[in-house]
Amino acid sequence: MKQSFNVKVWATTTRTNAKSTASIVRWSVDGKETSRSFRSAAQADSFRSGLVTSARTGEPFDPVTCLPVGHGPAIGMTCLQLARELNAADWSESAGTSRRTLAENLSVLLCFLVPVGRRLPDGLRQALFAELKGGTLDVRQLDAVRWLEQSSLPVGQVTADVATRVLASAGVKLDGTPLSASKQGQRRTYLSKLLGYAVAKDLLPANPVRRVKRQTARKASTAVSKREIGSPELARTIIGAVADSMHRDFVKTVYLSGARPSEVAALRVTDCKLPDTGWGALFLRKSAAEAGKSFTDGGNVRDDRGLKHRSEDEDREVPASPELVALLKARIGTAKRGIVFQNGAGGMASGSAVNASWRKARAAILEEGDSVTLRRVYLLRHLHGSAALNAGVPIAVVAARLGHDPSVLLSVYAKVLVAEDRRSQGDDPGQADPPTAGGCGRFTAGWVVCFPCAARAVCGSKAGQHRRSNDHHPRGSAQSN
Repeated sequence: MKQSFNVKVWATTTRTNAKSTASIVRWSVDGKETSRSFRSAAQADSFRSGLVTSARTGEPFDPVTCLPVGHGPAIGMTCLQLARELNAADWSESAGTSRRTLAENLSVLLCFLVPVGRRLPDGLRQALFAELKGGTLDVRQLDAVRWLEQSSLPVGQVTADVATRVLASAGVKLDGTPLSASKQGQRRTYLSKLLGYAVAKDLLPANPVRRVKRQTARKASTAVSKREIGSPELARTIIGAVADSMHRDFVKTVYLSGARPSEVAALRVTDCKLPDTGWGALFLRKSAAEAGKSFTDGGNVRDDRGLKHRSEDEDREVPASPELVALLKARIGTAKRGIVFQNGAGGMASGSAVNASWRKARAAILEEGDSVTLRRVYLLRHLHGSAALNAGVPIAVVAARLGHDPSVLLSVYAKVLVAEDRRSQGDDPGQADPPTAGGCGRFTAGWVVCFPCAARAVCGSKAGQHRRSNDHHPRGSAQSN
């Protein structure tokens, strides 16, 4: 590594704008000028004193980073140290999947938060991920992390230009092809989170990511497409081709209830209201997403927590059609408590095993090369949601059943809402599949599907007899299930 003793440090200056005031420390190494800003004058003076002390005592400076070799304590916190603090601070309050996503993104971003031109040691990304998840590192990984401890940029040197470079480097795959728009957005989100944490700790005056221009050419879309969700007939065909009976009942429950697979995995016998006839109900109280043993508090693969975006003691009621009631009653048998969908050891169903069964059944039904249609079990939930909306169930009701905000619901299903177009042409969208309500489940132009309202009233119409929407539940009314 090239070293230099040609160091010059200027007096601290102040920069003021409409929103804030920052103290600036400027210095140069071998004629290369650099600067660092601080929220307070005291922090700036402390940092400047560290530079001056290092120069006077004859400590060599790195011409690339413009810092004393080894980053003396006076130079401040590095990005690696900041990431470790953020990871520890977020751990106790985060779900297992959130912990894993944070560790995955930080392990990528930290590889590029180093001076330009530095050659990364092999396996650095994997070593960082292992450390952030609390795993055991081998000798090679320990060496890689030690290298980063010496090379990680000081937080104060992360400018908008550095953030731009990091996002550009972290936005491509190992083969050089760009990541998806959603994945690039995720990288930006977590870099902003890391540097926002630095702002909160008074290590930066402002978040540099905010000054990085967003790419507008490629926008991530959260909306599902008609091709992705397929059709009810196709879904039922693939479900029927799932060989394992427990896995088959699991994915069919996702389809018939619209619940998340993680919610179905956590479903207890006591959460099910299953009458002998008619419609029942599921009271979803838990979600058990697969996060991995390293990211859960109990060391289990699944993270058994409350529902997404809800308090721990809050539940969500979902109507259960007679078909789903019959399926669950057969699955539960005489059991009075416990998990509905159990593996051979009596624990929760393995998500990886269910997904493997789904992929095998899907491959047997679909044409070779179709990598989009119903590629995930989760898309059965989207098929259920689109069916409910196209059957005329009010947006507020569907949103409540799926656990969404109405605005989010519309953004997700904007591309699959076809019933209104068909009704405007006088067509009959036909029978809803999966069944979406406790009434007739069918409507023609100008009529609305019947469903249980907040008072649990059920339409008394016989098959083929329908009340107009304004005589029953006004279209778009915020009835709750």
